[in-house]
Amino acid sequence: MTVRQPRYSKEEFAHRGGEIYELRVRSRPDLQTLADKRFSRSQGTGTVV
Repeated sequence: MTVRQPRYSKEEFAHRGGEIYELRVRSRPDLQTLADKRFSRSQGTGTVV
């Protein structure tokens, strides 16, 4: 059995995820406020949401 290699490196995976977030979440005000609320809540309590 052959071992499959990842399609993207960790850096490329992070970069692509950042692009998707910027294009699909940050461009929509309703999703942006939800994401900001979750981030601020997790920062205040120190927990990961």
